Amino acid sequence: MKRKLLAAAALTAGVLLIAGCAKRETGNGVTAWGDEKASEVPVTERVRSVPSDTAEEKNTATEKDEQEQPKEGKGTFDGWADSGSVEIKMQEGGYQTFFVEDDSVREVLNQKGEGSEITFTYGAVEGQINRKIISVK
Repeated sequence: MKRKLLAAAALTAGVLLIAGCAKRETGNGVTAWGDEKASEVPVTERVRSVPSDTAEEKNTATEKDEQEQPKEGKGTFDGWADSGSVEIKMQEGGYQTFFVEDDSVREVLNQKGEGSEITFTYGAVEGQINRKIISVK
């Protein structure tokens, strides 16, 4: 009895294994093995992107930008993004991140605190998107 039960179980497993691994040709030239739903998934080709002028590349400061006169900005000090940069909600409405390299600027920002309205001068840093704060009023 055990032999017949074992043989029936082996036969059932074999049939399921063979049925599950059936090779089928799909309409789009792809050979599908096993699951029928796998053949229903559309095959897409991977497209290699060609580098283009991205917004990031256009906003990266050049040596010429770094040598320009500092600009003045106004906004709300939103807080430290990390140990070397701050976020400011600009008067125009958008948020902007600035580097803070000078300890005196860092001290003034910490004294004013988050949520304070500030007027500051800033300039470009070659190779960077974010500008750096030079002074805070």
